[in-house]
Amino acid sequence: MKKITLIMFAALAMTFVACGNKGGDGAEGKNGKNAETKYQTYTNDKYGFTVEVPSTMVQRGEAMGDEGTVFSLESKKDEITFNRIDISGDENWEGDYDIEKVVAALKEWHDFSEFTNVEQGDNYITYTAPGQYVTQIDYVVVNGPKMVSMSVCYEPGFEKQLGGEVAQHVFKSVTFK
Repeated sequence: MKKITLIMFAALAMTFVACGNKGGDGAEGKNGKNAETKYQTYTNDKYGFTVEVPSTMVQRGEAMGDEGTVFSLESKKDEITFNRIDISGDENWEGDYDIEKVVAALKEWHDFSEFTNVEQGDNYITYTAPGQYVTQIDYVVVNGPKMVSMSVCYEPGFEKQLGGEVAQHVFKSVTFK
């Protein structure tokens, strides 16, 4: 279990670095849209979950093997994109995940004093890393032996497309089979 958990947290750490957080306030600019968001469903058969992402996003392929995927507002296949949602799954073959242990492991990886909007429930934790250039919102939810980790990253000007209500919809749309 420790190996799987470490791999999952390493993936979250890589996502944090890939999203390019540079500190600051994550203010929104004029590229944000106010239109009602429509969603498409991503299904991960390996870990038995679905999640809804904005239909304006393009799936860029599998991330971390068949553990998950990346959706992006940009269709640049070979470049890091900043307006994106990273989704990955995990399964604990030794028993159920315990959210307290997941949170403790996350605290070993991150200094939570750098984050805003840290919220923990019975089966999830979410936290935001606001930045001048990129804001990242992370969400981890557990359901018995299954776990889903997601990161929503966006540049200033894309807050209405990926932040706030949209990010919360994505997070709350996770369903396990």
